[in-house]
Amino acid sequence: MLSDRFIKKKQNLASMEQAEMEEILFPLGTNFDPDHEKLLFEHYKLLTQTSEQLAARRQAINNFFLSINTFILAGMGLMFKDGFQLYVHQHKLTGIMILDLAFALIGLLIDANWSALIHRYGKLLGNQMRIAEALEKHMVAAIVTAQVTFDRKDFQSLTTLERNITHAFQAVYLASAASAIFMIVYQPVFHGAPPPAL
Repeated sequence: MLSDRFIKKKQNLASMEQAEMEEILFPLGTNFDPDHEKLLFEHYKLLTQTSEQLAARRQAINNFFLSINTFILAGMGLMFKDGFQLYVHQHKLTGIMILDLAFALIGLLIDANWSALIHRYGKLLGNQMRIAEALEKHMVAAIVTAQVTFDRKDFQSLTTLERNITHAFQAVYLASAASAIFMIVYQPVFHGAPPPAL
């Protein structure tokens, strides 16, 4: 089947990448004396600490962008509320909708950068896990390898889940931008509206 061939091709590519990475990782070969084994373990500990720091930084970035999005969406909600209250004064409504459109575009730009950062951190952490797996082949226990092996059985990438959140925000901003453009261009008249104050 086509899917089986695709999976085999992907596995072959992954094994080729793994072999290339091990060649880069161990340029002098893998015949280690006891001193080199101790050094290898120190490198492994350093890699683990770096991975934890990257994960913490990634979480801090997610919290930062989530806060920004919450602030922007709250501001846009207030502008839409004010916009509907002032719709009888077309010049005021247009100004508010232009401001709302600007906020939506800023939100889209921020979320595009957020999504790119999530992807980058995901790649960095993934590469570190692969390096840890390569190091563990020459160690007594292979903790990361075992964890990754069991996780792959029903694994959904954390990076994918986080990026889905950014895409949800982007959908909200796109809908808001489309609504603002509609209000600016067509300036709909609402039936039953009170006449503008003179």
